[in-house]
Amino acid sequence: MQHRFISIVCGNCGRMQYVPIYCGDRFCPVCSVRRLARVRHRLAYLIEQGKKDGLGQFRHLTLTIQSQGELRPMIRRLLNGFKKLRSRRVWRMSVKGGAYVVEVTSGVSGYHAHLHIITQGDFIPWRQLRDAWRAITGATGCWISRIPASACLRYLTKYLSKIEAPENDVPLISDCLSKVRLFNPFGAWHSINKGYVTPLHSCPNCGRVGSYMPYWLVYGGDRWVMMDVDAVDQINHARSAPTQASATPAPAG
Repeated sequence: MQHRFISIVCGNCGRMQYVPIYCGDRFCPVCSVRRLARVRHRLAYLIEQGKKDGLGQFRHLTLTIQSQGELRPMIRRLLNGFKKLRSRRVWRMSVKGGAYVVEVTSGVSGYHAHLHIITQGDFIPWRQLRDAWRAITGATGCWISRIPASACLRYLTKYLSKIEAPENDVPLISDCLSKVRLFNPFGAWHSINKGYVTPLHSCPNCGRVGSYMPYWLVYGGDRWVMMDVDAVDQINHARSAPTQASATPAPAG
């Protein structure tokens, strides 16, 4: 399937470039480059602010449950279990904040979902944490260790577009993850995340910051013209118009 793009134009120098429209596939190689860059920038902000706020040491934690044949309920059970774990005393007394991502693999034993988590806080007694996880889920998959702040970003983001599964399982895994956020901050990091400001990108041609404007390439009957996205939306929803231009995906080349 051909990927869809939208045109963005620098309002200062007129330079045009094509930006992919998210297609919904978690593992799409076209979408994942920009999506991963956005997540990395946000996570870097959370880690840096966590350090400034003195929330404690960083640790990486992996939580799993038994492999299952049905993936969607497995993901739901995993996330619900982690939500309950965060309410347990062993967690509340040790963890100040953090973020997690979901990874799914598959094999002969079925689907296997993992939570990869970065936590910031005080020492966590592993046995108590494992016992709490087992009491909630019946599973003992719980591994935790210290990690330097400089390694947190790479550790967490490497699972965002990673896939270890037979090719015929990938569409189902992508579909089941489509409603799951790429990454999820919790605790103090959730509050810190509210202060994050999406960076404005500079034009590589003139260097102007925040000058890009989105456009569709619109076929008006005899020629292609650039039209503001809001204007295209108005045209496509004007049912009573005698003649109606239709927005068409911009060509990729």
